[in-house]
Amino acid sequence: MARVFTINDSGREIKVRRGDSFRVELEAPGATGYLWEVEDLDTSRLDLVNKSTRVLLSDGRVGGPIVTVFTFRAVSEGSVTLTIEYYRPWEGRATSERSFSLKVNIL
Repeated sequence: MARVFTINDSGREIKVRRGDSFRVELEAPGATGYLWEVEDLDTSRLDLVNKSTRVLLSDGRVGGPIVTVFTFRAVSEGSVTLTIEYYRPWEGRATSERSFSLKVNIL
């Protein structure tokens, strides 16, 4: 089973083996226009396998909390810093409200 990291893990340093997968799950309020977006991914080291969003509450409320799930696979040995920013795409990354980062050491 893939390891899962959340906003509480931001700033951590982790070790993964080449070929292994891990997930980053980041919560946010829905219907705000803000999105979690991966920034400057080093695709020679990490592959973004999947990105999906799911609603955390199923009561039908618009704007209820959501979680964005990123699945990554370690491609080659080395170190890379994974950065995911939370912003409105039409306003640009400079307006980021929150940030998530993880230093990934691939063995």
